[in-house]
This record gives sequence, structure tokens and C-alpha cells, in this order.
Amino acid sequence: MVKENIAEVALMNRGSRGLLMGGVVSAGLAITMAIGPPMASAASPPPPRTGTVTCALSADSTFTPALGYGRGIFGPRVSPHADARWRVEGALTGCTGTQAGGSPARPGPITHGQLVLKAKAVEHRCENVTASGMTVSTLRIRWFDAADRLLRTTKATGTASVAGLANGSMYSSFVPLVIDPNFVPPGIITFQATATAAPDSQVFPTEPVTMTAVADQTISDMQLPCSYTTPPLTQGVPFFGFHGVHGPASLSVG
Repeated sequence: MVKENIAEVALMNRGSRGLLMGGVVSAGLAITMAIGPPMASAASPPPPRTGTVTCALSADSTFTPALGYGRGIFGPRVSPHADARWRVEGALTGCTGTQAGGSPARPGPITHGQLVLKAKAVEHRCENVTASGMTVSTLRIRWFDAADRLLRTTKATGTASVAGLANGSMYSSFVPLVIDPNFVPPGIITFQATATAAPDSQVFPTEPVTMTAVADQTISDMQLPCSYTTPPLTQGVPFFGFHGVHGPASLSVG
């Protein structure tokens, strides 16, 4: 009888130890499941690309309404106080300079780019643009490497000015008729935009941006003051091109 009691106590002790060990194992498993594997941290964005660059520019631009707009017999009615909007679209090529930062998978350097510029004048006469310049609300440049891979974008705002346009003619006065003493045939017209890149630009943040462009058209191309055409056609200067006919066009950053 004593032996049977001892055997029962031993069996109960083994069962207790089994339950205790099972509880420990279960608790450890629960803790492991609760903690789980370490979470992978989100990849940090690449730093902005910094440095300098200078490129040749080839571009076309439009004024809406045209500078010096005259309705003619076919054109729409336009308020004499309407502000002209200038839009430039162009290609940047032959870029040189040094840069750092950006994605390690696309280290550069920058070799070319695409440019869009939007600006607004005060009204739409040639003399307005000459006197007051324009406000550049958008200057956006997409940069690429030699493999034509996008290296992200520069965004900037600033101002634009024009030299040589004057009132769109070689005359400083029409009554009496006086030739402008600053006029040198054929009357080269040069646009310049200066801007500052936005702090959140992915390329060249806060850097100065300068665009200088000699127009393909000259004062000698004007058939009337500030107009390529004469009545009864619609008059005005609706466009300028920048393709190196009378001088270079370029853009630099930094």
C-alpha cells in the first residue's frame, strides 16, 4: 500500500513538472510571436543632387496675346490691357559641370535636359516688356544622363528681361521720326531669365539659375513697330526662336 502511494506521488510530480515546462514553452512562444522579427526600416530618399552645370539651349517661345497685337480682319478681340504670357520650351544639350548626391544607381553626370519656362508681362506691348520685364512663375528643368535616364528635376521662379527690343522698331520717336541712337543693324534682341531653384528641388536646390538667349528674329524683321506683319493681317510678335541664328543661347546653374 505504501509502495502504491509513493508511485502515485511520483506520477503526480512528473505531471506537475510537465505542466510547468509546457507553460514555460508556451509563454516563450507567445513572447516570440508578440515580438516577432525586427521590422525593416524604410529606405531613406537619396540626397538632392548639388553642384554646377552649363548647357547650350535650343528653344521656341510664344507670346499670348502677341506683343503689339493688332486684330486685323481675322484675329480675335483682345483687351489692350491683357497681360502677355510667354512660354518657352527647349532642349539643353552639351551640358558640362560637376555634381554630387542624387541616387547612387544614377550617379550622372548631367549631359542634357528639357526646359519649360512660363512668364507674364505687364500688358502686351514691346515697350512694356522692355521697361518692366516679366515675372517667371515656372522654370522647370528635367535632367538626364548620357544613357537618357532621368536624374530628376529643378523647379525655380524669378524674373526675365529683354535687351534690344525697345518699342519694336529702330525709331525712338515717330513724330518727328528719330532713329534710336542705340540701334545697331540688324537690331539683335536678347532675353535673359534669372531665377532661384526651390528648396525642395530634387536637383540644385536653392541654386541660382541663369538663362541667356539671343533671338533668331531681329528688329529688322519687323514690318511695323512691334509686328512681323501689316494690315489687313493680324499684327504683332507672337513668337521668338532661339536656335543660334544671331547668337547663342545657354543656361547655367550654380
